[in-house]
Amino acid sequence: MKEKLNMGIIGAGLIAQKVHLPEYSQREDTVVAVICDTDSERAKKLAEKYGVERVCENWEEAVEMDRIGVVFESCAIPVRKQKTNKANERQLAI
Repeated sequence: MKEKLNMGIIGAGLIAQKVHLPEYSQREDTVVAVICDTDSERAKKLAEKYGVERVCENWEEAVEMDRIGVVFESCAIPVRKQKTNKANERQLAI
């Protein structure tokens, strides 16, 4: 059996809630391993709903996790560049 891809979701706003988390949580080839959002309560509620084992407030923590193979940025455009650059440094798919 093929190994599942561990994904980190950065940003837990409406698009992540209504589109990305419902979709990725049902895929057989992907595991959402962490949800990162500055609103930790929102992230915790979504983690419980979708069976995600880890939550963080600091996006750098999510990007630095050893087991993450891909980062999905569901955050505001003005802050995306810094997050994208950090993920690129770790050679993560974005």
